[in-house]
Amino acid sequence: MLYFVIIKVVIVLSYTSIIYGLEFLETPQEFLILPEDTDLALTCRADSETAVINWYFQQTQEGQRWFLFAAETLEYPNVQTSYEGYYSCDAVEGEEVISSNNTHLRIAYIEDRFLRVPSQVYTVEGSTVEFECEPPDSYPAANVTWHKDNVPPPQISNARTYVTENYTLTIVGTLPEDSGNYQCVAVNEVTGVERRSLEGELYVTQRTDGEVDDNSEKPEPSIASYFLRVNEGDATSLLCAFQGVPYPSYSWLWGNGTEVSGQDARFMYQYEQQVLQILTATRDMTGTFQCVGTNVAGSNTINVTLFVYYIEELGFAEDLPEIRVELGAGYQVHVPVSVSTWTRKEERRRVLSAEDRGPRQRNSSVKEIVYFTSTIK
Repeated sequence: MLYFVIIKVVIVLSYTSIIYGLEFLETPQEFLILPEDTDLALTCRADSETAVINWYFQQTQEGQRWFLFAAETLEYPNVQTSYEGYYSCDAVEGEEVISSNNTHLRIAYIEDRFLRVPSQVYTVEGSTVEFECEPPDSYPAANVTWHKDNVPPPQISNARTYVTENYTLTIVGTLPEDSGNYQCVAVNEVTGVERRSLEGELYVTQRTDGEVDDNSEKPEPSIASYFLRVNEGDATSLLCAFQGVPYPSYSWLWGNGTEVSGQDARFMYQYEQQVLQILTATRDMTGTFQCVGTNVAGSNTINVTLFVYYIEELGFAEDLPEIRVELGAGYQVHVPVSVSTWTRKEERRRVLSAEDRGPRQRNSSVKEIVYFTSTIK
C-alpha cells in the first residue's frame, strides 16, 4: 500500500512538470546603468535545481549572441564602457530550453574636458552679456549649473539672469554688482562626479553722465596692434580691448576710414563690438582694420593688419613658399603676391624641366612668385 502511494506522488509530480514546463524564478531587470569601475552581478534562477544556466552577450539587440559561460550568477568586477551591451540567460534541462529577456547594460561616465568654456567680458552697465558652456561628454547627460564666485544657484538667479537650453548663461541689463567670476559646473548624477570649467570674468563699469571728472581715464589698449593672415574664403575674428573709466565703447573702421556696419552680411559683432567676426574673407579686405575705444575722457586705437592670401593664379599650391611674418616696430613683412596682382613688377615666367615637375605640373608653364617688402613703422 505504501509503495502505491509513493508511485502515485511521483506520477503526479512528473505530470505537473509536463503541464507547466521549466520556468524562471529570477531574472535580471531589463535595463541597468552602472558607474564605471563598479562590480556587475546578474542572476538567473530556474524552478528546477537540475537546470543548467548559460549566459550570453550581444553587442546590439539584434546582433549575434555569444556564449559566455554556465553559472547561475554572472559577475564582472570594475566594469568599463567596453562591457556595454545586452546580456541574457538560458535555462536548459534535458531537451527543454527557456530564454530570459535581454538586460541592456549601460555604463555611466563623464569626460574631463569641457568642449566650450566661458570667456572674459568687459562691458558697461545696462548691456546684455552671454557666457557659453558646452559640458564634457557624459552618459547620462550631465546636469549643468552656473556658479558665480564659487556660489551655486539659487544665489545667482534673478529676473535678469537665465540659462538657455544650450547652457548659455545670459545676463540682461548688467549692473556693477554682476561683476565676478562665472563658472560652468557639470555633474553626472549617476556617478556623482563633478567637472568644473575654467572661469569667465565679467567686469561691469558704471555709466557716467558723460562729463569728465577726476576719476575719468582715457581708454588705453590692453593688447598691442597686430597682424593676422587668413586664406581667402575662410572665417576669422579680430579682437580688441581697452581699459578706461568709464568703460569705453567700441567701433571698427577699415579701408578709407569707413565704419564697419553690423548690417554688412560679411561681418558680425560680438561682445559689445570688442570682437569683429569676418564670416568670409575676401581679397579686398587686405589692409588695416582700426578698432577705436571711446569714452568721455578721449579715444584710442588698436590696428589689426589683415592679409588675405589667394593662390589660384599660380596653378598649383605646391609652389607657394613659406610665409614669414615678423611683428614689431622696425621689422619687415614679406608677403607673396602672384604677378597677376602686382602689376608694377615685370611679369616673368619660367618653364619647369621634366625633372622638376610633379604629376600635376607636367607640360606646364608657371608664373614666378614676386614679393613686396614693407617696413612696419
